[in-house]
Amino acid sequence: MKGNRLNRKLVHLALLAAVASILFAVEELASMPIPFFRLGLANAVTLLVLIGYGMPEALAVVALRVLVGSLLVGTLFQPNFFFSLSGGLASALVMGGVLAVGARWFGLIGISILGALAKNSVQLLLAYVLWVRQSRLLSLLPLFLLLSIVAGTLVGLLTSALLKKSGLIRFFRETRSA
Repeated sequence: MKGNRLNRKLVHLALLAAVASILFAVEELASMPIPFFRLGLANAVTLLVLIGYGMPEALAVVALRVLVGSLLVGTLFQPNFFFSLSGGLASALVMGGVLAVGARWFGLIGISILGALAKNSVQLLLAYVLWVRQSRLLSLLPLFLLLSIVAGTLVGLLTSALLKKSGLIRFFRETRSA
């Protein structure tokens, strides 16, 4: 019985990683009006995994999403790969931390906004430290923070809708003990 639940959990996590990889690849290939900015729809999957399973599983899904998504779009080990990986991991860590200590104060939208803020801040800092090293790059921070609030709100609304309209909460309860 326990092995069956574990198998079900692994299949579910693999499907979520596949969905996140597709969302990642679609966003990476779509042209956006602001260079290097993505809504981060795959973070909805990260948030679902954090809620349903926890931090280790969410970090694994983020790593798989970036690896598979980068393979799909041909950016493996290029700068975009490292931006995506660092931003995704930062976002998952912040969202997971807030879920663990203050979920009731922030709600899904607030948690998602904090994840988007972490993602964009880490990516901008990474660009500054590793590539650009010009202080005028940091002048983009207010724009990135504003875009983070918009993107985080949209991702939080999407995650909330997915939880309400699907049977994921029940499914998570059944498989979490695996």
